[in-house]
Amino acid sequence: MAHLNGENTIHHQLDRAVEQTAATGDSHLGARILANPGDARADYRLAQASGRSLEHVGTLPKLDLTGDRSLVDRMASDEDKKMFADLDAVARRAGGPRLTDSQKAQIEMMSPGEKQMYRFAIDELQKLADNKISPADFMADNLRKAASLAEENGRAPGSWNIFKPTAQELYVQYISQTFCDHSLGLAKDVARGLAGSPVNNAGIAIEENYAALIKNRADQGFNPNVADTDKSNSITHHYREVLMVAFNSGILAADKATLYLDKPDVNPGDVRNGYFAAMIGSGLYHQKLTPTEAANLTIWAYTQHGGTQPPWGTTNEKSNFVQTSDYYLNPWLRAYRGRTN
Repeated sequence: MAHLNGENTIHHQLDRAVEQTAATGDSHLGARILANPGDARADYRLAQASGRSLEHVGTLPKLDLTGDRSLVDRMASDEDKKMFADLDAVARRAGGPRLTDSQKAQIEMMSPGEKQMYRFAIDELQKLADNKISPADFMADNLRKAASLAEENGRAPGSWNIFKPTAQELYVQYISQTFCDHSLGLAKDVARGLAGSPVNNAGIAIEENYAALIKNRADQGFNPNVADTDKSNSITHHYREVLMVAFNSGILAADKATLYLDKPDVNPGDVRNGYFAAMIGSGLYHQKLTPTEAANLTIWAYTQHGGTQPPWGTTNEKSNFVQTSDYYLNPWLRAYRGRTN
């Protein structure tokens, strides 16, 4: 998949998938989870599809303080200013985009946990620019950090405090702000939001600079089974989009979106990436996975290592693991928990 740039009818496909998911209800096929998004989740998607997404694509006025461009910086804390400077320094080295005033304003309004996650991602970009880590290390390190922060800041299991987000919700939010693909234009960005993967304006700056740094080596350090056919397309942005669709709209919608955007005989790596991310997102929503389990299972499956290999092995064969029936959560968990090293 080349940055979700399907035909203009994508939003119709995703809407139908969401409707099919809602009609299915909560059920299990083998160990595969099918989720009903429900009215509350639909309201969430509608809310997330507005605001920052519309501002980013120009429907709402973009914060651009041309009369006094230092105002956003003056309002920022020293910690925020350091993040702005460090990310802009990475952008200069990578040839990527520098932060806009709108992105800076969003960063300033982040919660402490979100700022910790953003700061960590910038530090990882610096390491990547220095060739201290690989593209796969960048993804793995950020997944681990997201899990750690989510479990530290999320609602304790069994707590009745419904106003505090669960660790699973925070984990998905931290992933959202770290691996967000660039704007695709108003219609497609609204479709993304309605499907369950709204644009995160500040997150775009992280992903776009990551993509600039890994040009022609996006598959470095990854298991070949999740590699895109285009070696400049990141694995992270596809994982993020489908993970969020599964978490917010259900696994059926995520699987439909995956197959619509990519075909197994053309780009099997992206199809596997999408189906796996859908499995993880659904498992998180149903609290079958903790954030740490979700992160570690993904790292084990996605990265090259010398230990016990994941079910799809280490050879990228077009016909291998390109069916939804290959992505029942329980068999993957058994394989992961039963590994010997």
